Amino acid sequence: MATDSFGQSVTLYQNSEAPNLEAMIKNLADGTIPRGVMRFASSSARAATLTSPVEGMVTWLQDVNRLYVYDGSAWQEIPYDSRLFAYKTGNTSRASTTTATADPHLTFTVAANTTYTLSGFLVYDGIDTADLKFGFTAPAGTTGSWWPGAADSSMNALAYAPRWGALTDVTTATMAVGAQGAGTILAAAPKGLVITSGTPGTFCLVWAQNTSSGTATILRTHSWLRLDRM
Repeated sequence: MATDSFGQSVTLYQNSEAPNLEAMIKNLADGTIPRGVMRFASSSARAATLTSPVEGMVTWLQDVNRLYVYDGSAWQEIPYDSRLFAYKTGNTSRASTTTATADPHLTFTVAANTTYTLSGFLVYDGIDTADLKFGFTAPAGTTGSWWPGAADSSMNALAYAPRWGALTDVTTATMAVGAQGAGTILAAAPKGLVITSGTPGTFCLVWAQNTSSGTATILRTHSWLRLDRM
């Protein structure tokens, strides 16, 4: 027998050897599969199969969508660009409603069992009596905390009224922020932490007027949200 010319110690049958198709296929599989990216449903499925992993093995876990390499003693995640980013390509106007619903642009698909940091920049306007309220929806079991990063809804002039309150669950409720008049552009810069559970799915911004008014509250073009996987 001989080995491959790439230095990977893959056993190759020679013409001078007695034919043995079963052994030839087994040697080829045993030599190449462990050197590729092996896919497993979860870390427990990987542990059940790779009972004696070898340094340099690479695996993909489908439940968390992550890549790992074995360093000789433990599985280490291989980092890659996992940022999720969305921005508004047009204005969205909502009038005469206090029911927070999904924004048509600011939505992501998030993985299960994953931690993300949340950041954003929301450009909006509306009349003082209507204001803006917003929050988030996420897959079942998601937890986290966030802060709206904008003036409190009690503001009654273009002097900043700080909003120090935060929510300790990313999906339980909305928070109201101040507006100062149709066409008077303000901004909110939300930030927080999002921790998904065993269910992947959609994470999105939901919003509405805080007090119903026939004059629309508008979430404007170029508003954006970002999730960074940790």
